[in-house]
Amino acid sequence: MSGPFLPDRLRPRSPRRRGRSPVVLVLAVAVLPLLAPWWRLHKVDVIPCDGLPSSAVSALQDLEGRFALGVDPRQVANELEAWPGVATVDVRLNLPATLVVRATPVLPHGSVVSGRRWRAVAEDGRLAGSLGQPLAPVLEGFPRDARDLRKGLEIARRIGGASGRQVQSVRRITPVDYEVRLASEPAGGVLRIWVGATASAGERYWCRRMANGEDGGGWLDLRQDDRVVVGGAR
Repeated sequence: MSGPFLPDRLRPRSPRRRGRSPVVLVLAVAVLPLLAPWWRLHKVDVIPCDGLPSSAVSALQDLEGRFALGVDPRQVANELEAWPGVATVDVRLNLPATLVVRATPVLPHGSVVSGRRWRAVAEDGRLAGSLGQPLAPVLEGFPRDARDLRKGLEIARRIGGASGRQVQSVRRITPVDYEVRLASEPAGGVLRIWVGATASAGERYWCRRMANGEDGGGWLDLRQDDRVVVGGAR
């Protein structure tokens, strides 16, 4: 035996080491002010799109010098996505000092006239940025509501896909009646058709004939299931 046996309760206790937390805290307080400049945004890298105005880009540049952890990337993205011509925004905070912002434009699927300007219409019916010229299909007579404009685009896709013709415009006559202008033969001509909010049997029948190369005259009323009305120039 190396020494006498003692019960645990009688053995001398080893002295406990004092915690170092006060020392660590003092060091942290001393070092943090020295590191603070490294946690401020030294650079805001903006990859804009046509739908993002220059004023928004300037506001992003003004974030330089801000405390990096005080910038919320999700909030920045939400504010930028509110612009009509912006589809999505990706914001990344690359610690310690760089904010990267990439904006993706809304893809126009049609257009409407707004005052003296042309405005793009997104796939979901939202109004997007300005256009230098009209983009087919031109939507006419529609309320400036995303649901109504989306309905116009749906009708254009429906007729264009079934007939194989380019839809030039869709005019809203009533909530259930629409005039659609199609490219006609010979090249440069226009064929007007009247359709309903949903495809009738007459519409499906004549669209198949147009897809096979038939024209059909100056105008067609395709709103009925049991008949197709064909007219001359109108």
